[in-house]
Amino acid sequence: MDGRRPVPLAPCWWLLLVLGLGGCAHQAGPTLAPELSYLGRDPEQPKNMQYRVRDLTFTVFPGVFQPAPDSLALLRHTRIRRGETVLDIGTGAGVQAVFAARTARRVVATDINPAAVENARYNARRLGLAEKIGVRQGDLFSPIGPQERFDVILFNIEYPNSDADQALWDVHERFFAQVKRHLKPGGRIYYQFGFQRNMARLHDMLARNDLRIVAQFEDPAIVPGEAYITCEIQPAPPDRR
Repeated sequence: MDGRRPVPLAPCWWLLLVLGLGGCAHQAGPTLAPELSYLGRDPEQPKNMQYRVRDLTFTVFPGVFQPAPDSLALLRHTRIRRGETVLDIGTGAGVQAVFAARTARRVVATDINPAAVENARYNARRLGLAEKIGVRQGDLFSPIGPQERFDVILFNIEYPNSDADQALWDVHERFFAQVKRHLKPGGRIYYQFGFQRNMARLHDMLARNDLRIVAQFEDPAIVPGEAYITCEIQPAPPDRR
């Protein structure tokens, strides 16, 4: 570790963590706060920010989503076996991809944002994992070849907060409509989508695409009374379709 401590100039959700509001949420698991620290500006490139995620420091470029507690929920519950292949959709600064690459044989990370693509490549290179992580630009599965299949697919893009967020719901709908084409037999999806109020919509999307939840996890959210929900999802067996 580089010895720096979190500083008070941080994104707004950090103020909630500092105030301890996460402890007010449903205690389905331990707090995520110790796994994530905002370190401040990059001393060599002050336009960039730096975050400590578990035992690694990530640089975040301007215009790229910063690591947040909901992303840590996904990271905590993702299970990757040695030698598997992983697709990380909406990689942002590359946090999920980097941790996956510690165990996986190969990781493909995608993002629609060109700045995020460069950011993820930068972090993969700086953390010594560039040979295992291929970063591609594009919307959802558009950068993925029609014959490419993966053991694990990660999805943690911005999630809707209500029915009014139809544009975001459309992205999630498209994800579930396409995801089975790129799963190997026995493959699984790890999906972090926010709060309990989204569950009915999630079940509807899964049912229409012959998918099912095989495990569900909850972690305290920074919003009082809420919990982050992470699901492990697989194609439904033929007799349950």
